[in-house]
Amino acid sequence: MWIAVIGPLASLVLAAILGLLMLVAFGNNSPIGDLVKYLGLINLILGLFNLIPAFPLYGDRVLKSLVWKANGSQDKAIAIASFTGSILGFMFIGAGILIAFSTGKFIWGTWLIFIG
Repeated sequence: MWIAVIGPLASLVLAAILGLLMLVAFGNNSPIGDLVKYLGLINLILGLFNLIPAFPLYGDRVLKSLVWKANGSQDKAIAIASFTGSILGFMFIGAGILIAFSTGKFIWGTWLIFIG
């Protein structure tokens, strides 16, 4: 579990460091500050996205590890993690369809469908 947590944690720590660096060193009105802010935001999104409990993301491995530790059955942990990943996949697909056809944002909707 700890190995699976390190990847997203590294992105989240890097996002915090870049956010602090932007505030302390560059402020909001410089091109370098904008770049640092953008890199921090990308790392924040990447870290949070990787914690989604769906295969092949790190969150799937973390969920499997926690369930396996809680009930002692690796097979049950795999089944629960697989079911959770499937539900989240269908939710992404549904959200993508809803966004594409209700708001007209077809690129965002298609992107969510592909993620699902």
